[in-house]
Parts: sequence; C-alpha cells; structure tokens
Amino acid sequence: MSFLMPELILTVVIENRLQYLSEHLDHLNFMLMPYVTNRGVARLVDAKHVSQCIDYIKNNRPMVRPIYELDMNKIPSIVIASYQGESSQFIGNYGTELMAEQYEPSTVLTFDAIRNENGSIVTTSNQNVLETVWPNLYFTSCGFSSKITQVIDKQSEVWLSLQDEAPAGTPLKACSIKTSLNQKWYVINSSIDMIKASVTLTTAGEHSIHRLMIVLLRYCLKSGRMLMETQGLQTPTFSQRPVQLADNEQLIWQTEFTVEAKATDHWIESESGLITAPFVANVNPTIDQESDWS
Repeated sequence: MSFLMPELILTVVIENRLQYLSEHLDHLNFMLMPYVTNRGVARLVDAKHVSQCIDYIKNNRPMVRPIYELDMNKIPSIVIASYQGESSQFIGNYGTELMAEQYEPSTVLTFDAIRNENGSIVTTSNQNVLETVWPNLYFTSCGFSSKITQVIDKQSEVWLSLQDEAPAGTPLKACSIKTSLNQKWYVINSSIDMIKASVTLTTAGEHSIHRLMIVLLRYCLKSGRMLMETQGLQTPTFSQRPVQLADNEQLIWQTEFTVEAKATDHWIESESGLITAPFVANVNPTIDQESDWS
C-alpha cells in the first residue's frame, strides 16, 4: 500500500482476531486459565467467573470502528484514531535511491460478462463489479484493453462504458479489470513515518467485565502483530493506560491503548512507459547535479 491508513488497518486486524477467537474458543480457555489455576486469583472471583466471561464474549462482540464512523451508543466498542509524523528525514530527496523499478499492472477483479452492447461491457450485479470497479481502470480480455469511463448500475446489471468499443467476438469469460494498460518503470520515493494510534475500549456494567475485555483487546493486538507487519505497520508495540470510569451512574468504563509503529509512504517521482531497460531519473537537477565551485 502506498499511503497507509493506520486506523483502517488496525480495525481490520482487531476484527480478524476477534473472529478467529470466536471460532477457536479453546484459545480463550488458554487466556483465562489463570482465573482457575491460580488459587490466589481464583479466590478473588467466583467459581463461575470464567464460564460467565466466555458467555459474555460470545454474546457481546464489540463494535470495532475508526473514530467518528460508528454508532456511539453501541457498547462494548473499540474506537481507533491515529496520527503520524516523519521519523526519518533524508538529505535531498526523501527515502529510496532514485532507481527505477518495473511494475506490472495489478488485477483488481476477474469476472464474467454477459454481453457486449453499445460500446459497453455488461455483467450481472452478482459479479462484485459495482462494489470494486471505478472509472479510469482498464477492462481487458484476450488482448483487447480499454479505459473504463463510467460504471453504471442498472439494478440487475452493471454496465462498463469503455473509451474504445470492444470488437465483436471479444471473449466475455474471465475478463479482468487492471490498474493500467502496460508495465511501467517507476521511480519511487518514500518517507518513513512514526505512527501512533489510540485504541479506546468502552464497556458498560461491572468492572470485572471491563477487565476481561482489556485482556481480550490485548490478545487482539499482540496476536495480530504479524498481520500488522504484513499490512505495512512495522515493529508495532503496545501500551495501556489505567482504567477510567467515564460515567458513574451508568458504570461506563474506558481504557485507552496506544499502538506505535513505523510505516513507509511511497509515491511515484517519475515514470516511463514500456521500455526494455531501466533508467535513472534526474528529477531535481538543481539539487542532484554537481555544482562547479571553481
């Protein structure tokens, strides 16, 4: 991903771990085992505490959303906000050396069309085209390619208007939507950012339930560390602030976690079309060229 959206990545990671845990309750048993096996801890809670905790988690899965994008009345909830700043600054150009790399077009979607009509490719609404495709992507099929100018929803059908009319007989099976027509050579620059995100857990009711949900959120963050790495949040670490009683009458509890990680933003500094060998771009000659000081 060129420019990360940390709150979206963290939302996906936490939801992924919650789903996994709901399908592997023996992992939950492992997490909560000290409540039973540690006699000192067991004396602080009743004998049914672990069973009640598991039932609560099964029946009260928290809503996980970036800040301002959730039903604020929904509790329990996990709300995520992030901010970032450059952590490594380079002299001159930022980030990677100015070397070209070859990039193939990425395939956004593969689908089956049903007909070629009036300069448009028509498919059924169940092919996920409407949800996935946007104008300026490219339709391709067996050597024919054309830019998509419009994506039109016609209830049971989706029409892709093309810049160039597809020839009669263009295959309609296994069509592709791609990001560009051809491979290109891109000069990529980058900048390293330090990401900080607040992950706020809110619950209502007994404090013992909130304490349990803290354990659950810690599990989601720590067991999701490698998933964060694959999504671009590198070397993530976690910290937890003390529990706060947000509403004394309704017994609403909040605990804020902080996630710190590094991420790299990438952008195209310059590009070239189809060529047979890499090039080195001089994108800022006033800085990059040597000066004659004699």
